[in-house]
Amino acid sequence: MVETATELICAGDRLAGYREGLERNGLDYDPALVANMPTTEAAGHQAMARFLALDEPPDAVLACSDELALGAMNAAQEQGLVVGQDIGVIGFDDIPSAAYCRPPLTTIRQPMYKIGTRLCRMLIQIVEGEKPKERQVVLPPTLVVRESCGAHRHSP
Repeated sequence: MVETATELICAGDRLAGYREGLERNGLDYDPALVANMPTTEAAGHQAMARFLALDEPPDAVLACSDELALGAMNAAQEQGLVVGQDIGVIGFDDIPSAAYCRPPLTTIRQPMYKIGTRLCRMLIQIVEGEKPKERQVVLPPTLVVRESCGAHRHSP
């Protein structure tokens, strides 16, 4: 199950990664298990409510943003599910509130400072009349494991 964000430039890349992960694990892609939503908690809540109403509801959701994930967690909790036990939820971005919600949100952290530094260098090159040396830069993210994915249940 994945919630993608309609207004994110990288949403297509994130969805492609989801599809690739399914393929690598011998799983079929089902468009009914994908929701293209704005990056708001309300949209995450709406998508999760739709997913939970399916004949076979998910046991995990990957949201394209932490805001979507927080809304999804809220919807699951409203239906009596325990996030991190009955259903796993993972977000993307590691916003400050991700560590402090209940349960703390597992998320994928992007190296924002490094991204900003690279972009600034590219802009300076453009302002100085140079062609940027790099047209696109991809920096590796970091998985931040917290309780919302259920990993704490498997810890010693």
